[in-house]
Amino acid sequence: MNFWISLFTLWLLCALLLLNARWSKSVARRARQIAFQPTEPTTSNELFGYLLSANFAVLEEDDFNQLGSSLGEERVSAVLMQHWRVQSKYECVWLVERWLQSVGNGFPAEKAAYAAWRSGHVVDSDAYAALHEICRFLVEDARVVGAKQIRSVHLNPVAWEIQQAAYLVRLGYSAGYLSREDAQAALRRLQEAARAHYASWEDFSLSGLIVLGVRSPIDPFDLRDWRKIARSHEVLLRAQPTTLAHAAQWRVFIPVSTPSNHWIEPRAQLAEI
Repeated sequence: MNFWISLFTLWLLCALLLLNARWSKSVARRARQIAFQPTEPTTSNELFGYLLSANFAVLEEDDFNQLGSSLGEERVSAVLMQHWRVQSKYECVWLVERWLQSVGNGFPAEKAAYAAWRSGHVVDSDAYAALHEICRFLVEDARVVGAKQIRSVHLNPVAWEIQQAAYLVRLGYSAGYLSREDAQAALRRLQEAARAHYASWEDFSLSGLIVLGVRSPIDPFDLRDWRKIARSHEVLLRAQPTTLAHAAQWRVFIPVSTPSNHWIEPRAQLAEI
């Protein structure tokens, strides 16, 4: 009996080592694929704005080499429809404006879960259970972060909402729904919000993953997608010398002169939708 137990243990150890090796190769390969090789003139501040689409762009196998997406026209349309039901300029403009005016507001149950976690209390709610599970998964299963590395700065919805808004802007520009001027103006506004809450790409990415886990709770019987999502965090950090290092620094805060509302020219009459 002891022989079979030992044999099974050895097999399990080999399987885990093989899985870890494949994971590491996958992360390294993806990090090389998003190395910054600009396809158009790009300043460090502009690259910072493109990188705000972070985990979302990595998951879609996109890059950060230009304002628009590197995905093909059909794929851009598919992603816009799949994630935001956006099929027109007016829908795109309306959704971007909504995020710019309310980024980080969150939901009451979500806020209560974050507050309880910060204070060390446990509450009986779906949001708290989802928060506990995503943190446990990232620490114990995916092992992309240590338990002590999860801090108060990660417990807010700002990063995930900025990532969605930034990627929507980039895809909207690619689809012809936003002009270059309007897209860059929106990304400057999102940079201001990101810098007000975070101080590194690591914090920004981790915060985004945690909120995604709260809003889309992990299915314990199907972890394949979540392992891929967790890998996006490692991909971004692995790309520090080849991609992130080319962007402006986080602690440089430059107030944006763009008004807090109606950032797009009046020609987009949303009231007529």
